[in-house]
Amino acid sequence: MVAGQPCQVNGCFGGFLCNADMCRCAAPLVDASIALDSGAPDAGAGDAGPADAGVGPVASLRIVEINPAGRPELIELVAVVGGSIRGIRLNELTNSGLSFGFPSGYTVATNDVIVLHLDAGCSDLPTDRASCGSVAPFTSSAWDLSLVGSLTYSGKVFELLAPDGSPMDGVPFVESHGAEPATLVAAVQRLQADRVWAATPACIDDPSTGLAADRYCRNVSVLWDGLLTDNSNSVQRIAGGSALAVPGDASQWSAALPATWGTY
Repeated sequence: MVAGQPCQVNGCFGGFLCNADMCRCAAPLVDASIALDSGAPDAGAGDAGPADAGVGPVASLRIVEINPAGRPELIELVAVVGGSIRGIRLNELTNSGLSFGFPSGYTVATNDVIVLHLDAGCSDLPTDRASCGSVAPFTSSAWDLSLVGSLTYSGKVFELLAPDGSPMDGVPFVESHGAEPATLVAAVQRLQADRVWAATPACIDDPSTGLAADRYCRNVSVLWDGLLTDNSNSVQRIAGGSALAVPGDASQWSAALPATWGTY
């Protein structure tokens, strides 16, 4: 843990800050009491953020492509507003423990692509997006950043937070059958409460019907069936005329398609 950075305590993300040797409760970074229809502006709307001291405005990012089955596991984001990525944080809210704080020194332009590589071992230099080379899964067209962690191919829910802790984007992913993490339903409902995922229809998790479609919020989540371990395919946020709008919904996402890592 790093002093002053958000951490996870008892499943709570973003509402705690690390002190020198432990996590202590601090003022919540996100107001979890906001009702779904409170009338507050949708998350992600005009969220370029205040100036980041010494480096200019903060970027606004969207999650646009992912494959949790590949080696390494890859997550792609695109900048809808350019600026510094320092302090932006990507949290996975079910059971992976993934919480990645974007590093200082990097400034992206609008439409720039960032590819996160889990346990890949190379990150582009802040001055050269091609410094990790162009041998797959790295590309010279995107910013490649490596981080420690693993997702596993099961239901996963991601939330992207601005440096001030406000929600920027979020997406829930599930398979169309089988058991998913026990915390998945609450994680999807959190995205809906944070206004980064459409609040209606409500998540369904009804085991009494005996139907897989009625479990684990499959009625509102992105289905990511059929992903391959060689990263040759992925699910992608490319559907419709407003694929990058927030709150998002499952209609913005494709089924598994040939991967397009490094471009959007």
